[in-house]
Amino acid sequence: MILLDGAPVVDKRSKVKATDVLRKLLEHPHVVESAKKLKAAKVVVIQPPTPSGNIDDEPSEETHPADSRFVYVFQKEYATVDPATVQLVGTDEVTTCIGLAIRNPATGMTSVGHFDSAEYAAKGVEQVIASHGVRDPTVFQVHLVGGYDETRDLYESEFRDSQGDELQSRYSLPLSLKIVQTLQKSKHMFEIGYLCILQLNTIMGANEYACPAVRGLVVETKTGIVRPAKFQGGARGPDTTVRLVCTTTVSSDPSWDTSLLSPYQTNSDSYIIKPSKWSRVFETYARYMLSLNDDEFLQTFSTSPYAEGPDFLENCRRVFNFMLKSPDWRETFPNGKPRVFTRAEEGGWVQLTS
Repeated sequence: MILLDGAPVVDKRSKVKATDVLRKLLEHPHVVESAKKLKAAKVVVIQPPTPSGNIDDEPSEETHPADSRFVYVFQKEYATVDPATVQLVGTDEVTTCIGLAIRNPATGMTSVGHFDSAEYAAKGVEQVIASHGVRDPTVFQVHLVGGYDETRDLYESEFRDSQGDELQSRYSLPLSLKIVQTLQKSKHMFEIGYLCILQLNTIMGANEYACPAVRGLVVETKTGIVRPAKFQGGARGPDTTVRLVCTTTVSSDPSWDTSLLSPYQTNSDSYIIKPSKWSRVFETYARYMLSLNDDEFLQTFSTSPYAEGPDFLENCRRVFNFMLKSPDWRETFPNGKPRVFTRAEEGGWVQLTS
């Protein structure tokens, strides 16, 4: 059940559509005001230490101490972290996707998931909740960030087409509805913190196309404070290219059960990156994608070609170059074994050899 200011948004016993629940949330003055505050907050830049041991200064943004332990999740990933081990957990590059943060205020255990499809959202939300290991009904703090309205009509277009029927073709709307529906049906209670999605997260860019105002979030595990965030370079954890290859290809893996990937291991503060059994057809696809110019690439591969951040093209091409060099997944995962990384004392990651 979803709560707002400690009270249910709607009576759980009433047969209310997820559309109505979402509308109530988006229209609530507290939600609207909170979204404004989040959009106005400075972006926290999470980055690894520079060679001098300091963090580069970006005057327009706020950097975080280099000695903080943090965990980052890519699209189609989630992680649950222990505040005794990890200080920060978050995600970024959220455009039509939704970043979901769930925190147990009694324990500080915090989860962040990066959802990209309504088709798999319900199962993913249930995964995240289950990772907290609580059986009795519990009150969680929840935040949703990302997703935006691709049209200029920032309200009615979110819910109705020209005939007045509910829209199901947008990426962000059906995803938001499915997440809200799953939270509302849960035996647990979810107190809304930030709900900065859809029209509450939409601004017009310089190119006169709609784009998201907030593209990432980070949660301070001990306090529950949420900030808009951007993760740079080595701050996204170990084996980033392989993880991106896995999230890109997993939907074609016949063994995939539509679950979110969870490479981060809470109990051991380590990463276990399991194989994604991509087919050789990706070699041909990668060669084709790498032949495209920037505009063609965005129109072909992105759900939000006019709203992607500066890292998008570089990261995608890095993935496709890897596929060309390693078209057989067994080269990356010899004998089908996962790739395991543990945290080093200085804060980096070390791969364990079998």
